Amino acid sequence: MKTSEKSIFALYILSIITFSLYYLHWIFETSGQMEDESRLPVTEVLLGIVTLGIYLIYWHYKTAKKVYHFAQSKGYKGISDQSVICLFLCLIPVVGSFASMCVIQTNINTLHLLETRKKTRQMG
Repeated sequence: MKTSEKSIFALYILSIITFSLYYLHWIFETSGQMEDESRLPVTEVLLGIVTLGIYLIYWHYKTAKKVYHFAQSKGYKGISDQSVICLFLCLIPVVGSFASMCVIQTNINTLHLLETRKKTRQMG
């Protein structure tokens, strides 16, 4: 998994300003970071569009679970399994998916910070 840090505030504001187009872009980028060989990132976005967002509820759950499993495999104990929280957030109309996006990105940002610290310690 490749991690990249993003501002939660910027994600939320850009998603609102672009009428969710940035949200779809974020799903594309995040799917690419997961390094899942079973589906291409564009497939994830297209499935979300074709199913009118129903697939994206599952995608949020699946992605939060992947982030948690990656953190556990690396030995990071600071990240909890928030997949069920993301699932329930997505069921809230309009703002739920954005809130779930923020939860997932917060965990990715934490992973990025931990990975950066680990690399710094190995170098120094």
